[in-house]
Amino acid sequence: MITFYNKLLSYLKIIRAKQWLKNLIIFIPFFASANNELFELFELFVVAIGFSFVVSSTYLINDYIDKESDKSHPIKKERVILIEDYTQRTLSLFVFFMFLSGVIIIFIVSIEASLLAFSYAVLSIFYSFKTKYIKYLDLISIALFFILRLYIGGVVTSINISIYTFLYIFFISIGITSSKKYSILKNNKINKSKVKEFLFKNYKENELILITKYSFLVSSIVYIFWSLEKLYISEFNFVIFILALLVYLLFICEFIKDTKRNKTEEFIELIFNNKKYIFYLNIFVAFNVFIVYSGF
Repeated sequence: MITFYNKLLSYLKIIRAKQWLKNLIIFIPFFASANNELFELFELFVVAIGFSFVVSSTYLINDYIDKESDKSHPIKKERVILIEDYTQRTLSLFVFFMFLSGVIIIFIVSIEASLLAFSYAVLSIFYSFKTKYIKYLDLISIALFFILRLYIGGVVTSINISIYTFLYIFFISIGITSSKKYSILKNNKINKSKVKEFLFKNYKENELILITKYSFLVSSIVYIFWSLEKLYISEFNFVIFILALLVYLLFICEFIKDTKRNKTEEFIELIFNNKKYIFYLNIFVAFNVFIVYSGF
């Protein structure tokens, strides 16, 4: 039993199961449109599972490509140790199984969504080999991956996504990614890293901090426009909107502080190991669900 548990735990670490939380973006179009169709919500859930498999297959490819560089990374080196327990043939079969099963699951629900998932995989592999090492395109590529998640959610539910929603996800993604790059650049424990070498040659520390700050600032402005578009005007609703905005600004301020402390490389770990961030996110989501559904 213990052996099975340890084996399962190693699989989950290899496929970066914690990163599946990013795929919750797929649900944004559903809730942002005040949808209450349970069957469509179920379809989104199925697609999110399938897409998680596809994403994990690309994570495995990326980690295999970067394994030599990651051996000197204080956190990622554990992932390398797990990967090296398997032969290249076994990993290839695992990647193929994850990708194929993921695409098939999505295909059952939506052909268009499965094509988008396939496009994500191709772009992700291209990122691992090339765009990760092109200035600014490395930031934009990650943002586009999040945009694809959002678009998949819209396709499955046949919802036209607001330009404000696209812009919000784009700029907050740029902010999070640039903060991650800053943390890598500033982390003295990372040695012999191809990514860090690229960052050192192409970015200045202040440049990445400014990109982080201004990306979050623009996302705040976009959020205001989005909220006012969705807001059912009443004094109470307006108060909820102001509170939601304040919570979001508090989140941004704390995140930028943690960026300067070099704590934002592992975004998911940072968020879910910190009660403060969990509190901010829960309140922010609750307020926005109220804003959206009160208008319908």
